[in-house]
Amino acid sequence: MTTLLFVCTGNTCRSPLAEALTRLEAENRNVNVAVSSAGTFAADGAPASPRSVDAAALRGADLAAHRSRPLDPDILAGADLVIAMTSAQLRALRIEHGRELNVSLVTDYLPPDHVRHGDSVSDPFGGGEDEYEQVARLLEQCIPQILARLSESE
Repeated sequence: MTTLLFVCTGNTCRSPLAEALTRLEAENRNVNVAVSSAGTFAADGAPASPRSVDAAALRGADLAAHRSRPLDPDILAGADLVIAMTSAQLRALRIEHGRELNVSLVTDYLPPDHVRHGDSVSDPFGGGEDEYEQVARLLEQCIPQILARLSESE
């Protein structure tokens, strides 16, 4: 089973939403993957943003029990693939953990000709419903591609 870790900053908006949506999509596709999330500057134990909870619920995913957790070496060691939300997070992970870490940017999984391929996913924290919906829609485009690549590599 592949272990997938999504990383954002606070682990209350983007990465938990990606985790929940990936878990749901993996169930729908019958893909055997363990999914989790963490944040580069996360407080320990904060709930998911209410707007992330709402965006997940609109899609049939549940974030009610999510609690944030800070990224640490043990969490990274347990991940087969680490997926960052921003190019800055990607660079920091590569600098701090080098080649032993399999890390990529979430939008790198979009087709190369996609307008958002290689873009960072903006942090919707403090924004309105529209910002969270934009993030959710972008993640919905990336996640099937991630799962397809994981299935190919097994």
